[in-house]
Amino acid sequence: MKKLHQLGISVAMTAFAAVTAGTFTAPASAQPVGERPGDVCRRVDISPNTELFLYENPDTASGAIVAMFDGEQINLITRNVAGADGMVYHEIEDSAGNRGYILATDNSTGSSTIVNCTFAPFW
Repeated sequence: MKKLHQLGISVAMTAFAAVTAGTFTAPASAQPVGERPGDVCRRVDISPNTELFLYENPDTASGAIVAMFDGEQINLITRNVAGADGMVYHEIEDSAGNRGYILATDNSTGSSTIVNCTFAPFW
């Protein structure tokens, strides 16, 4: 399953089309979501039987943008947002650049749906 941008276009396919057309030039300083200056890097942490979706608004009745993947690196924008449905959400930017809200708690385990990114030591 491919991660799709909210417009329904595969990010990889969009990049391929841009490279093929000769219009894509990645800057030397390009970094993944969560590793850019100012980002708060987190990753999704859900149990195997949990489905987690990125919603347009902090409410499960709002439109789902995409499904989230366990281990997917995200940028945490705002934590603990009260939803219209009484649930708690985190506002995030996913690995494809989609921005929206995910449930803050994994319904299967009761634990948080996000954890800190871990990076290998550089010394």
